[in-house]
Amino acid sequence: MVLAAVFAACAAGGVGAAPAVFFVSPGGADDNPGTLEKPFATLEKARDAVRSLKRGGGLPEGGATVWLRGGEYARTEPLMLTPEDSGAEGKPVVFAAYGAEKPVVFGGRRITGFRQQAGGVWEVNVPEARDGAWVFRTLYVNGRRYALARSPNRGYYEMAGPLSDSSSPKEGPDAGKSKEAFRAPPGVVKDWPNLDQVNIKTWGRWWTALLNIRQADPVTGEVRLAGPGCWYLPYGKGTEFIVENHPGALDAPGEWQLDRKAGVLRVIPRAGDDLGTAEVTAPVAERLLVMAGDSAGQKHVAHVEMRGIVFRCTNWHLPATGGNEGAQAAVNIGAMVEATSARGCLFEKCEFTQADSYAVWLRSGSRGCVVRQCHLHDLGAGGVKLGEAKRDPDAIRADGNTVENCFIHHGGHVHGSGIGVWIGASSDNVVTHNEICDLWYTGVSVGWQWSADLNGTRNNRVTHNRIHHIMQRLEDGGGIYCLGFQPQTVLANNIIHDSGRDGGRVDCRGIYLDSGCLGFLIENNLLYDTQGATLRMQIGTGCNTYLNNIIAFSRKYAIDMDVARSCVFINNIVYLNRGRLFVYEKWPHYEKYITRNVYWRTDGQPFIFAGQEWKEWRQQRMTPRSYFRGTPMDAGSLLTDPKFVDAKKRDFRLRQDSPALTVGFKPFDLDEIGLTGDEAWRTLPSRARLPVPAEEGVGL
Repeated sequence: MVLAAVFAACAAGGVGAAPAVFFVSPGGADDNPGTLEKPFATLEKARDAVRSLKRGGGLPEGGATVWLRGGEYARTEPLMLTPEDSGAEGKPVVFAAYGAEKPVVFGGRRITGFRQQAGGVWEVNVPEARDGAWVFRTLYVNGRRYALARSPNRGYYEMAGPLSDSSSPKEGPDAGKSKEAFRAPPGVVKDWPNLDQVNIKTWGRWWTALLNIRQADPVTGEVRLAGPGCWYLPYGKGTEFIVENHPGALDAPGEWQLDRKAGVLRVIPRAGDDLGTAEVTAPVAERLLVMAGDSAGQKHVAHVEMRGIVFRCTNWHLPATGGNEGAQAAVNIGAMVEATSARGCLFEKCEFTQADSYAVWLRSGSRGCVVRQCHLHDLGAGGVKLGEAKRDPDAIRADGNTVENCFIHHGGHVHGSGIGVWIGASSDNVVTHNEICDLWYTGVSVGWQWSADLNGTRNNRVTHNRIHHIMQRLEDGGGIYCLGFQPQTVLANNIIHDSGRDGGRVDCRGIYLDSGCLGFLIENNLLYDTQGATLRMQIGTGCNTYLNNIIAFSRKYAIDMDVARSCVFINNIVYLNRGRLFVYEKWPHYEKYITRNVYWRTDGQPFIFAGQEWKEWRQQRMTPRSYFRGTPMDAGSLLTDPKFVDAKKRDFRLRQDSPALTVGFKPFDLDEIGLTGDEAWRTLPSRARLPVPAEEGVGL
C-alpha cells in the first residue's frame, strides 16, 4: 500500500527520482502512518516524520516530499522549521499541494452568531477578544477586507498645528513641534470612550504611522500620543490623519468596530452581505511559517521547498506604547512567512493573501532562495523583502536571492508605505519578469543607505518587470526607487507606467535614484504616464548610465536631473504631450554626457531645454573643469518625431522608418516583459485587478 502511494505521489508531482513520501490531510489523524489512505493531520507531524527518516538512515535519492491534501490547515502559531529540517543538494525536503488540490494554511478564525441591531448594525460577542486577549485590525466578510471604523469615512483631517513639549527643538524647522502631540481642527476630537483602544493613522510624504492616543481634549483639540513617532508633527503643511476604532466612527456600510474590553464586535455590512450567513473571519496568527536558521552560527535551513500552497490570513499587533511608524517602506514590518539563514530554498506557485504585514521576508543569511510564480495580493504592507535594513557582516548578509514571475498587487492596506519587492543591504539579487501594481507607494526598492559609502549592496538586477499603478497615495518614490552606492546594479527592460494619479501628488516617478546612488545602468526601459519626473536623479548621485530608454507622456516634467555628477544619457527617446523636459530651468553643469537622443512633443509647443531652445542648447559646451569639457550638448541628437506605431494607444514599437534608428536606438522586445508561462498565468492580471479608489477609505 505504501509503495502504491509512492507511485501515486510521483505521478502527481512529476518527480523523476523516488523521494520518501508522507501525506497530510485536514481529515487525517496524527496517529496514522502518513500514507495516502491514512494521512497525518498536522504539518508538525509530517515534519517530525521527515526528521525521524533522516535520523534513521538519511534522505533517499529524491529527498522527501510531504503531500498536502486539499483543505484548510488552521494555525495560531507558525510552522517552525530549523536546520534539523533541511534537505540536501538533489535531496530536497518538499511540502507540496497534492495534484490539483488546494491546501490552505490559514491563520484566521471564523466568527459566527451575529445578531441584527438597530441602524443596520450587526453585533456578536467574541469571548476570545474580551479584555484584549485577541486584538485584530482586519476583518473579512466573504473574503473581502472591511474597513476598521474610521473618521472621516472618506478623505482625511489635517493637523491644525503643533504642540510643544520638553523634547521640542528650540530652533530650526521643527522648533516648537513634538513627536507625540499635535493640535486637531475644531470639532474633530470627541469625548471618545475607551481611549486606549483608539488610534490615529497619519501620512507623511513617503511613510504612514499608526499611533495610539493617550489624551484627547474635545475643547482645545489637543491630541497627545502614547509615545513618540519618528517625525515631528505636523510633518510639513497639511499633515493628514484619520481616527480609527472609536464607537462613533461606525456609521457606514463596510465598517466594523471592536470593543476590546467587552469583546463585542459590531459591523455594518455592505449591500448583499448577510451576516447571518456570510463567512466572517479575522486573523489570529502573526506568521504562518518560520524557517529559523542561525546566520551568526552558520546553521542553515537548506533545500526546503514549498509548492502550490496557499498562505492565508495573518495578524499584526500595534504596540501598546507609542505605536508604529517606519521611517520609509514599512521597513520595520514583518511577514507572514519569514526565513533566517535559509539556503537554496524555494517558494513556487504559492499564494500569499490576506496578510496584515508583508508576505515573504528572506532575512539575514538567506542565500540562493527563489520566490517563483507566486501570487501575492491583498497585503497589509507589501510583497517580498530581501535582506535587512542594516549592513550585516558579509558572512551573514542575505545575498543572491531571486523573485521571478510573480504577480504582486493590492498592498498597503494597513501599512501604506509597503513595497512590492524591497531589497535592503543585500547584493546579487534578481527581480525579474514580475507584474507589480496597485500599491500606495513604490513598486521595487533597492538599497538602504542615504550616502555614497560602502554599504553591502551591489550587483542587483531588476529586469523585465511590468510595474504600474503604483504611488497611488504617497509620494517621493517611484516604479523603481534606489538608495546608495550600488556598483554593477542594472535596471533594464522594465515597463513602468501610471506612477501617481493624474491631478494627485507630483513627486511620483518612474525610476528614481535617490541620495548616494552611483554605478547604475538604466537600459531598455519603457517609462510613461508618470505624474512626476519619469527619471529622477537626486543630488549626490553620479556615475550612472541611461541608455536606450523610452520616456513618454510625463504629466508634469520628464527628467528631474539635480546636481548629479558624471551621468551619461545616450540613445534615449523623450516624447512629450505636455509639461516640461527638465524640472530646473537653470542647467547644473556637472559632467553629464548627453548625446544621440531623440526628442519630440505633440502639443505644438517648442521643446525647451533648461530655459533654452534647441539651437541654443546644442551650442553649449561642458564647463572647462568638466571631464567632458568642450563636448557639445546633445551632439548627434535629433529633434523629430520618433514614429511610434501608435503612441496615443501606448503602442511604443518603432516603425521601420523611425529616425531613432539612425542615431543608434535599438528596439527591445516589449512582449518579453512581464509574466511568463501558460496563458492562464500570463493573463491573470487582466482578470484579478481591481480599480484603485481615488482616496483610501470605506469601500476598499
